[in-house]
Amino acid sequence: MAELPSASPPPSSAPGRFFSRADILGGIAANIAFVGLSYHFLLRNAWSPQGMQWVADVLLHYAVPLLYVLYWGVMLPKGLLGWTHPLWWSVYPAAYLAYALARGEIIGNYPYPFIDVAAIGYGHTMANAFGLLLAFILLGLAFVLFDRTMGRAPDRGRS
Repeated sequence: MAELPSASPPPSSAPGRFFSRADILGGIAANIAFVGLSYHFLLRNAWSPQGMQWVADVLLHYAVPLLYVLYWGVMLPKGLLGWTHPLWWSVYPAAYLAYALARGEIIGNYPYPFIDVAAIGYGHTMANAFGLLLAFILLGLAFVLFDRTMGRAPDRGRS
């Protein structure tokens, strides 16, 4: 019987090595946690999904972030993150913001009300973006603190 193709790159490949790095896995955990928290606090009341849309919404915005953060927190090695990693991790959300603003300017539609330049102006949009960036970096620092604390914890599996 033939093997099914793997959904992830082999660990020996360049993408496999990149996505196996502790700093990348920590950044993914911080980003997906930020997605879940941002959705919960800023966007969940923006619509009222029903039926299968509600199921998809819960899976996408609550279950996936929670499960990945649990996977990262429990299954992956700890003690490998540095205090500057959250600054590097913030490049992705900052790049997404630039993309969303440029796209919004071109098509006249912004994906989120807190960066809707047409409705709230650039000043308010940039203040919101700065606040979210600061919140993301603080969340990232909490992930680093957790990582470093757990990295120092004694291995309970050994006697």
